[in-house]
Order: sequence, then structure tokens, then C-alpha cells
Amino acid sequence: MKAIYLLFAVIFFSITLVPVVYASGDAEQGKIIFKKCKMCHTLGKGNKYGGGPDLQGVLGRPAGTFEEYDYSNGIKTYGRKGNTWCEGNLDEFLKNPRKKPFKAKMYFRLKKEKDREDVIAYLGENSDNTEACAKKK
Repeated sequence: MKAIYLLFAVIFFSITLVPVVYASGDAEQGKIIFKKCKMCHTLGKGNKYGGGPDLQGVLGRPAGTFEEYDYSNGIKTYGRKGNTWCEGNLDEFLKNPRKKPFKAKMYFRLKKEKDREDVIAYLGENSDNTEACAKKK
């Protein structure tokens, strides 16, 4: 009986502690595509380049809250309304960051849906608060 409880505990904790992996994207390919983003963004190194916020942990992070970056008013407002970066809104953002409701400073966009899916999968692997996104689904 103890073995069953132990097995249940192991399964439960392995499921709940593993970050959400986005099935629609290829994280390895996303890592390659993310090289385009490195011109302005870092991943786990703070705001080293200053062009954009660090994207470590972006999935599950409330929008406009990376402290070392001065966001556009559009992103600040989007965040104050309680929006958290998750797969859906990050896809919309990467498609066109200048449109409403984002109105971001960023001009670069990923036009191909597959590229966006791959980058989001890669960012998901580098985020440890994806539970916030899982709760929204």
C-alpha cells in the first residue's frame, strides 16, 4: 500500500513541477530562431543589451514587469490590466508587437506561425512559472 502512495506522489510531483511544454512548437528549432532576438534580448542575463527585456521566465510573467526595462505605455497598460504572457498572447505579440493592445517599442516580428510556435516552445523551456498559463487554459 505504501508503494502505491509513493508511486502516486512521484507521478504527481513530476507532473506538477515540470514546466508546461508547448506541443505545437519545436524548442530546439526555437533556440536557433531565437538568435534573431538576441540582438536586443537576453535569456537569463538581465538587461545586458538594453534593447529589450530579458526573456528568461517570460511565460507566466505578468506583462511589462521586468524591472530593468522601460516598457512602452501600451505594454505597461496591458500588464496593469492583469495580462500574463502565455502562449496565445505571446503569439499575437510576436506576430505584430506594434498593434493594439500592445503598442510596443519592438519593430521586429516573426511572420511565420511555425517560427512563433518554435520560439514560444523555447521560451517555455526557459520559464519556470508556466503554471500561470496552464491555469488560464
